[in-house]
Amino acid sequence: MSRSSPIRQTINALLKHFSKPIQTKINNITAKSQVTSAIPFTKKRNAIYGCLFIPYDIITKNNLELNQLQQSYKKHHVTIGLTWKNYKQLKYKYSLGVSNQLDEYLFTNIGGNDIVSSIIYIMKQEGNSGSGEQRNDLQELIKEIAVNGWTPVTSLVPLGTRNMINEKWGGHNYYNISGGQQNALQSWEGKAPLIFTTYKNSAANKDIADYVTATMLWQMIHIEDIDSCIKEDKKKIFKEEKIKLEMFLKNKKFMGKTCMELIDEIIWKQDNTLWGPIRKECLTIKNFDDSLGAEKHLIAQVSHNEATCKNKLYWDEDNQCILSDYRPGNLFWETKLGNMEQQDFTIEECNEDTVNKVIKRMEGIVKTGKEASPALKKLYEYLQNNKELFD
Repeated sequence: MSRSSPIRQTINALLKHFSKPIQTKINNITAKSQVTSAIPFTKKRNAIYGCLFIPYDIITKNNLELNQLQQSYKKHHVTIGLTWKNYKQLKYKYSLGVSNQLDEYLFTNIGGNDIVSSIIYIMKQEGNSGSGEQRNDLQELIKEIAVNGWTPVTSLVPLGTRNMINEKWGGHNYYNISGGQQNALQSWEGKAPLIFTTYKNSAANKDIADYVTATMLWQMIHIEDIDSCIKEDKKKIFKEEKIKLEMFLKNKKFMGKTCMELIDEIIWKQDNTLWGPIRKECLTIKNFDDSLGAEKHLIAQVSHNEATCKNKLYWDEDNQCILSDYRPGNLFWETKLGNMEQQDFTIEECNEDTVNKVIKRMEGIVKTGKEASPALKKLYEYLQNNKELFD
């Protein structure tokens, strides 16, 4: 077994001071990848730096280049998914000799096992309730399969084996079509293999994942009642380990800023105590330890400033890798209720929305000459007296 990195050793040392539920909560931040029906053969409970699957349209939307993909995923590989429409476009450009470097590579490496590979996939797309278009695409794909001798994508290792590289799967095409009154069509037989990790909530490698965990742990150890969590005879060593973590975060940069700078931009602390930036409420150990009986809507969850649904990927010069929504500076702790209230807004947008709604409501009541409710008055006064919370 490989030796843990220095920052992972510090994370583990700090976690020993907390209950098992909290240890599990922190470790699961990067230990469980998101499961989604929008990605072929998504693995469950896989590390977020497993063999990634990224749709071609997401690559082009974020202006990512071939050399960036190769550099980013040289340890844990990536597969680019080409829809049938993507494939036809790439084939047409290739025939004219006008392909760019990425398009030519993807078109000529379908089913490859290098750092970057590609497959053709047909499945129901978001917002499309029918399956007629997919069935028509499949008929065209079947002809192309016969010409090229392609085979369905399948795993080359036993079920349950961790997949980090493209050499552990084989094949060229995937389809999963259902809907309407016709029979479902699948490219595989029997139980579906589990191969890929979604690009959402992902990390390019374990080091990046460890820094994601570290930034969330740093936030958590600033809860209001942190002192009550640490045994008296362990407080000195806890403080020493906390300083170590602080030094890591002050010296590690992502996208031009240190982790500490990124954390301070996104979270709000009063008297060095962590608050949820959406609800503007102090977080305590009860929010993090599921065994202490907090109501479900008050359990702390990993929340995003820039929402996952934005499908953003960034090239980071500092670390020579691609960053997803799961990156230092984009994640914070908020209660489930706060997470629900935030929806897909950023913290800043959420703050503006809250303030505007209260002010508009108050102004509307004043214009009518009516009396505002005590609750609305109290909230309005709170906003006026605590403007720094919403700046």
